[in-house]
Formats: sequence, structure tokens, C-alpha cells
Amino acid sequence: MISQDLEDYQKAMQFFEKSTCYPVFEACRALGDIYHSGFQSSYSDNSYTVRQDHSLAFVHYAIGGIFGDFKAALAVGVYLEEGYHEDFGPDYNKALQWYEYTSKQFGSHVAELAVGKLKHKLASTLTDPSEVEELQKEAYKSFETVAISEPYAKFMMAVYHLNGWGGQEHDTCLGFEILLSLVESGLNEALLGIATCYARGVGVARDPVKALAFRNLATQLDEK
Repeated sequence: MISQDLEDYQKAMQFFEKSTCYPVFEACRALGDIYHSGFQSSYSDNSYTVRQDHSLAFVHYAIGGIFGDFKAALAVGVYLEEGYHEDFGPDYNKALQWYEYTSKQFGSHVAELAVGKLKHKLASTLTDPSEVEELQKEAYKSFETVAISEPYAKFMMAVYHLNGWGGQEHDTCLGFEILLSLVESGLNEALLGIATCYARGVGVARDPVKALAFRNLATQLDEK
């Protein structure tokens, strides 16, 4: 029985490999996922193993992304941003290009959120105030574009108003109201932000009791 299962694993991998030669680019993403994490069957004896290989994962993601699989394209951006591929290391500019490509080509809200987050991160590395503000403006635009469907994007809009970043009006009341609108989303960052606002009296009257309540709620949700 175990021998038969091992043969099935081998056949499955062969099927994925062959599929990449045809316009079945979901197979490229599937192979990328396998090589990204590695795989080992649950059998202790004669187990079937695929060694984790980020270089191979990157190649398969790139092929899938170029030929039309948006999840694979997004994965390439993540690889470049996080530096999973040893030969490339972190490359924010190339990661940004892939995120922007994925957003424009596939209309991916997740990719547009990634664009905003990375531009926000890049802005923090600059020293020229005008360059910082320009990149923050672009980041805010990305957040605003997908705020309806991506709670974290709406959270970042609140942060920008609380701090007056990216040419946005420094309006702590508006920032707090945006955070408050995210309560039902269960977004941990938003709940902690509300707690901080109540604790410091930012955009709302100081209220230590409510601050503690929202902080406890964030902790409870984080533990689930």
C-alpha cells in the first residue's frame, strides 16, 4: 500500500513538471508552492520527499506569473521583497515592479495593497522630505484604491491622517473615526490603534477604561 502511495506522489510530481510545458501555468504555481515549503509524505518508511528549494520555487513562480497566473506573479514580488532567493536577496524596486504588474494586469487588490505597503516602506528609507512625501502620496493612493475590500489599506489611511503623512490633512479625529469603522473587521492593528488613541487622547477624549477594553479585545482575537 505504501509503495503504491509513493508511486502516486512520483506520478503527481511528473504530471506537474510535464504540465509546465503546456499552457497550464497553474502547475507552475503549484510546483512553486511545493518547492517553497518542501514536501514529505506522512510515512516514516520509504517516505517521498521533495527538498525545499527557493531557487526552483522562484523560477516556477516567475514562469507562471509571466504567462498569466496572478498568484504566481504575486509570489515573485514576495520573494524579491523578502529576499527568499539567496542569489538576489531583497530587491524592493524589482518587487515593486512585480506588484505593480500584478495589480495592473490582473486587477488584484492584494497586489495593490502590496504596492502601497512597499512604497510606504521605501519612503521610510529616504532622507529628502520632498521625496518622502511624494512616495507617501503614492502609497496613500494605493491604500485608498483598495480600502473597501482590504481592511489593512483602510487602517493605513487612518495612520496617514493621524500623522499628516503624504500630504494628507493632519486630522486626528478623522483618523480615529476611520479606525473605529474597522472594529467589525477584527483587524488587530486597528483595535490596538483605537486603544492607543483612547489611552493618549488622540482624536478622541482620553478614556483609560476603553483603552484597556480595546487592548484586551485585540489580545483575545490574536490568541484565537
